[in-house]
Amino acid sequence: MRTLFAALLLFATSVHAGDIPGLTSKKLKNGLEVIVIENHAVPIATIEIAVKSGGFVETPEYSGLSHLYEHMFFKGNRAIPNQEAYVKRLRELGAAWNGTTQTERVDYFFTLPSQNLREGSVFLRDALFYPLFQQKELERERVVVLGEFDRNEANPQFHLSRTIDQKLWYQYFSRKNVIGDREVIVTTPREKMQTLKERYYVPNNSALLFAGDVNPDEAYALADELFSEWKATDDPHKLYPVPAHPPLKQSSTIAVIQPVNTATLKIAWQGPSMLEDTPSTFAADTFSFILQQPNSRFSRNLVDSGLFDFINVFYFSQVHTGPINAFGQTSPERLDKAHAALLNEIKHFTDPDYFTDEELAFAKDQLEFSEIYNRERTSDFVHTVSFWWSTGGLDYYRNYLDNLRKVSRADIQNYVRRYIDGKPSVTGVLVSDENRGKIALLKNAEVVRPEKGSSATAMSTTAKAETPTEEFDVEGVHVILRRNPSSETVSAKAFLKGGLGFGGRDRAGLELLMLQIAEKQSKNYSKEKMARELTRLGAQLASNATFDYSTFTLTSLQRNFADSMRVFLDALAHPLINDSELALARERRINAIKGEEENPDAYIERLSTETIYGDHPNALNPLGTEAIVKAATAKQLADLHASTVNRSRLLLVVVGNVTREQVESLLKPVVKDLPAGRYQAAGIAPIPNADRAATKLVARDLPTVYVEGYFPAPNVKSDDYAAMLVGMNILSDRLFEEVRTKRNLSYAAFSQLRRRAANVAEVYVSTPDPNAAVQVIRDEVEKLRTTPVPDSELKDYLRQMKTGMLMDLQSANDIAGTLGEWEINAGDWSAFDATLRKLDDVTPEQVRRAMEKYAHNVDFALLGKVEGVNEKLLTSF
Repeated sequence: MRTLFAALLLFATSVHAGDIPGLTSKKLKNGLEVIVIENHAVPIATIEIAVKSGGFVETPEYSGLSHLYEHMFFKGNRAIPNQEAYVKRLRELGAAWNGTTQTERVDYFFTLPSQNLREGSVFLRDALFYPLFQQKELERERVVVLGEFDRNEANPQFHLSRTIDQKLWYQYFSRKNVIGDREVIVTTPREKMQTLKERYYVPNNSALLFAGDVNPDEAYALADELFSEWKATDDPHKLYPVPAHPPLKQSSTIAVIQPVNTATLKIAWQGPSMLEDTPSTFAADTFSFILQQPNSRFSRNLVDSGLFDFINVFYFSQVHTGPINAFGQTSPERLDKAHAALLNEIKHFTDPDYFTDEELAFAKDQLEFSEIYNRERTSDFVHTVSFWWSTGGLDYYRNYLDNLRKVSRADIQNYVRRYIDGKPSVTGVLVSDENRGKIALLKNAEVVRPEKGSSATAMSTTAKAETPTEEFDVEGVHVILRRNPSSETVSAKAFLKGGLGFGGRDRAGLELLMLQIAEKQSKNYSKEKMARELTRLGAQLASNATFDYSTFTLTSLQRNFADSMRVFLDALAHPLINDSELALARERRINAIKGEEENPDAYIERLSTETIYGDHPNALNPLGTEAIVKAATAKQLADLHASTVNRSRLLLVVVGNVTREQVESLLKPVVKDLPAGRYQAAGIAPIPNADRAATKLVARDLPTVYVEGYFPAPNVKSDDYAAMLVGMNILSDRLFEEVRTKRNLSYAAFSQLRRRAANVAEVYVSTPDPNAAVQVIRDEVEKLRTTPVPDSELKDYLRQMKTGMLMDLQSANDIAGTLGEWEINAGDWSAFDATLRKLDDVTPEQVRRAMEKYAHNVDFALLGKVEGVNEKLLTSF
């Protein structure tokens, strides 16, 4: 039988100078650039319109309005008069949709079944050509945009970046300030939206992109038919020229005060323009990749030394002066030494021996490898192409790799001398008031305490080619192999079954700590050798821990699979766990645990998890606790590996253009050294106190209140899973419409069904008015519990759901993760296909019954200004 996964053949790619596989372009007579990226991996297509607009065109009185325009794009137009009808039509088309605003590009995109390409293109045209900008809709959407502003302001890192940008771009800050100015957003009339449309939304300032399962000739014909009558104007950037940012006159140091436990250091310089100093942009990218190599002098002296948990130097490609940033995190106690060491490294950047010829060559290879990986997910890659079109241009991107290959040591030295070494900069430190006095760097620094505002078609999944899945055992290790003959990448993902329940309370976080050390060094690959090999091969190792399993993942190029797999398997079976590497991993982990409380979204999820699960193993933090991590020893982790990493507990999933013989020959000599083991999956512990609702309210001075509710729900083995999945997706769509669109109570409101063995469903909103928002959530839940969804509406939701599921299955790593997850939690990887088939058979009454059965006794956690929250309402579900 052919399955959904059989459709997931990746488009064959190869990288040559000036050649981007599958990409072609033509220009219409009106100046509209039409770009096609052909990739028939899955039966979906993305339609995107990109406009050379964004922060860089905004004077202070327009600050943030490009972003507001992006929101208004998804409102009513002449063909579809309001957002409710707009969203309904998107559901009919099975479309997933969004838009983004950056400093030099605004884009809007729809991913939908490829059979709906024409209908989707008509939909895009109408939204682009005929917006209504109704004053009532504008007033409603202002609140949503301010809600997004609130969420940014709730993140301490936002304040660090914004404060530095205000200094770095001191004369024209509005042209780098995409989120904008609150007062401008609140007071802007609809006429300003019309002005932006007339100035910048013209064909000779735009690109239309078709990507995925599309025929280029048909796409070009469609573009000509629908968009050729779009009237061009004179070049808007000549009519409304963008002033150059004046050079920074002197260096400055700022302490940005926020309630954080760590210390974040950021140094910013004004960098090159993609048009005015093109060679330096290639040197900048190459040098950044040199510095981030694990074996680089930069990494050894700053990260391996224990001074920083991480530190990166990067350049953001822009036409109108791109920024260069050095960004790192450490503790307040280490910051002065870390900062001094960073400055010392910068002084030596232009030394003739600062990096080797091999490191220079490896950096260029890494940039090429990164390109290959980025092209796997066409629905994401299309945004990359539109970014380069809007900044450097298509020719810049087409010749990008060729120009990188030409970068010399002298080019990098010239770049550093011109923009970094001895040049004025802005240094910012994100730190708490309590810890500021510990840092000598901040003794004479300007202290900034940022103020926070407040905003009161059925999809065909028929395979195009057979892609068999094989299952076999190698020395007791179960292997699932999904062949993708046309893929240039391979993912090998080792699953360690058991999750939090297997580790137990006293070992929470230790398995992940062990795996993170394994990413760095092993018995046959010293830290330096492993870093060098992974860099040379273009391979990556990564680890993760979830409620039900841990993973250790190799992402590799197909051409280097064998050598990469040897490193991966040695790291998995024979990690080198010693005191020095544990000390570094421990420091990073402790800061990560502290960081959870600093990030409102991460913290509300932790609070919600503890509230719903109580004394259940899933209440444990996969990162562990500070106490457990601080007490961990190298011997303890080595013993943990010896006693728990065994063949009976391992599941290996491999996806890519490799054979069973290759996998067996590489796996057999390594895993035979592992203990056989006697792992047996434990029964699923029930979620305690599921018969009554609980609440947890945590007060914090935030501009918005984070609300998250969990309730027990069916897992993937349950007969109710498909109906509940549909129900929670419908609820999410209705929350968007009722909470955000109609009432403007939130920028972010959604619901979802998780995929855990002891499973839960979730409702979420961030809002300045939690009582009103929760009341709407309760009303919408009650409607789904009591009233069946109209059959036609249900079919629309199913189309949209399937598009989303396909979008999550484009890369080898995506597929490997899904195969393994369903094999462990459902008992059979093919249950994913079975569930997909069940979706077509779900009836409105089944959805209603599932919601009635499960959607009650919701446990809520709230974070923010919680005074006055109606707890009786929270427990009334």
